[in-house]
Amino acid sequence: MPSHCQSLLRLAVFRLLALIGIVQATAAVSLTVPASSAFGRALLARVLALAGVLLPVFPAWAAPSIGSVQITPNSITAGAPTTVRVTAVIADPTLIPATVNLQRVNDAGAAVAVLGSLHDDGLNGDAVAGDQVYTLDVVLTETAPLRLRVSAGFKGMLKRVFSAEVLLPINRPPLADAGSDQSVGVGKLVSLDGSASRDPEGATLSHAWLLIGRPAGSAAALTAANSVRPTFTADVPGQYVAQLIVSDGQLASGPDTVRITATDTRLTILYLHADHLGTPRVATNEANVVVWRNPPTTEPFGMALPEEDPDGDGKPTTINLRFPGQYFDRETQLHYNYYRDYDPGVGRYVQPDPIGLAGGLNLYTYVRGNPLTYVDPDGLTPLLGLGLRLLAMGITAQGVAENPELGLAGGLGSAAKVGGQCLAAKGIVAEGRTVLGHHPEYVQLAETLAARRFNIPGEVWNRMSEAERWTANQKFLDRMISRGDEITLATPLDKVRPGSYFARELEYLGSRGYVPGADGTLLIKR
Repeated sequence: MPSHCQSLLRLAVFRLLALIGIVQATAAVSLTVPASSAFGRALLARVLALAGVLLPVFPAWAAPSIGSVQITPNSITAGAPTTVRVTAVIADPTLIPATVNLQRVNDAGAAVAVLGSLHDDGLNGDAVAGDQVYTLDVVLTETAPLRLRVSAGFKGMLKRVFSAEVLLPINRPPLADAGSDQSVGVGKLVSLDGSASRDPEGATLSHAWLLIGRPAGSAAALTAANSVRPTFTADVPGQYVAQLIVSDGQLASGPDTVRITATDTRLTILYLHADHLGTPRVATNEANVVVWRNPPTTEPFGMALPEEDPDGDGKPTTINLRFPGQYFDRETQLHYNYYRDYDPGVGRYVQPDPIGLAGGLNLYTYVRGNPLTYVDPDGLTPLLGLGLRLLAMGITAQGVAENPELGLAGGLGSAAKVGGQCLAAKGIVAEGRTVLGHHPEYVQLAETLAARRFNIPGEVWNRMSEAERWTANQKFLDRMISRGDEITLATPLDKVRPGSYFARELEYLGSRGYVPGADGTLLIKR
């Protein structure tokens, strides 16, 4: 028999024997047929015919399999314990029920853990016993996606059969991003932006905005609060706080907030109302509403803080002016007083008088401990307030300060700071009468009246320091006061040069109770 016929015959016999279970599909078949034998040709025909009859009767053998696997829910929250139900349909009658389990597999497809057994007995979460639907309820706590499969053993099978792998995704909460803080002008339209919010799994997000904070009196409201970019109008000055929460449909983010500060860029005019010393006590706006108040208290050294919102409109007014010449430093709680810093808590300076011992016995004292009567505009000497006192006397400030840094032992710096150069003005001394004024007026009048005046030889005066000059001038005035002299003014009060010795003399005498007479030519003791 030709070789191709022998091969065909061998295949047919093998197929036939395998179908009827005589040999395994992998067994070798040995068949020898004599060449050119009529018997061989007849046998081949009979075998092929028999194979054709048996094939429809015995269909091809199929290996057992596991049907569809369902997992509910189809994703779990990262890090949160979640009950997951796994079901698998297995209809093959050769199944061994006790072998059905759920396996965790790695990326290479190898089993790394058995998570539990599936049941078809109506127990452990199974709905109906014997319906060929195997069920397992298992609690999973995962932080990364999970690969699962169902495994089972079957009769006559040496190895387990596996289902197709199922990927269980992990759902992590989205992250809300309300954008950067903003500063805007009052009346401006504010646009919020939540576009930087994101979902780790790339899900589409929904946005929910709330305006959780706004200044008193504001009627601001969000437009399109469920959009990515809502808006509102900052209608009054102050701080607005908007909150954003995003959701992926299953999980919501934590809240994120953004702050919007609205300021009134329009010019605000305030009117300061001072006390007898020049200390600001009240501030009113253009509507005459009190918006700031620094009332005198039982402690006179300025320790009490002002009321910055006395009208209660939620808009504080900050004014850092304190006693004349002082500016409140919020960081140190001290009053900057030009040459020195004043501590209202103890009622004295924190630095000594820069002139040293010539400044007196107590180098830290503020206005000799009498803040109800005196002021110290630059931290060098107590005054009644040169500008205020001269105005009360009818004196008009004239001139420009030529040496604002000048400071004497008694403290002439404040007078120089108010304006005008300190020029020597010498009084005239005579029995019962003293003449004061600018040079040369006071010299001429004193000679005419034969009155006293302050007189130091020029060569001596020129060798004296500024501190020594004022000390000598002050002693002259003290002797004049102790004698009870009549004080005649050689220079009209409206011609007094601020910063001059004459202006200083008037200030000093005013602090001791002297006031101008009716005609302005005399100083009279009150």
